[in-house]
Amino acid sequence: MDIPEENMSSLERLQEYEKGGYLFHGSPSSEIEILEPREADDVDKSKTFNIDNAVFATSLVQSAIIFAVVGRNKLPKDIQSGTWEVYWDEVDNAHAKIPKIWKDYVEKMTGTVYVLPSETFTERHHAQLKSKVPVKPADKVEVNMKDFLDIGGTVEWI
Repeated sequence: MDIPEENMSSLERLQEYEKGGYLFHGSPSSEIEILEPREADDVDKSKTFNIDNAVFATSLVQSAIIFAVVGRNKLPKDIQSGTWEVYWDEVDNAHAKIPKIWKDYVEKMTGTVYVLPSETFTERHHAQLKSKVPVKPADKVEVNMKDFLDIGGTVEWI
């Protein structure tokens, strides 16, 4: 697949990649050249899929966007200790619960969605996939909270 045109919006570009079968990894960092296998940030020891070292990706653009935008390390140190969560409904729409004290910051944050070729992602659990080898992104797209909301995501400020 060709890289979508630069004059497209972030969402249009990501949706074109989604149609082309690419996968996505959201990060607050825009400096990643190669995604290396590591432990997932959201490790839940009661689960079995994301407890090993791997490059984790999703087939859902919406999910990648929210993980790209919410960057705890971009918050003032005195409020970083709060927790947030994302859950998906029966049609895979992402819904985030984010501390209200983070709102003014998160609404202004940007992040990066890394567009990944799917070939090395051999294990799947719902919309999450993993690769045991390093992955070089095909592209990276800057996103923000408006993109998440525009693509159907919701936020509850708790």
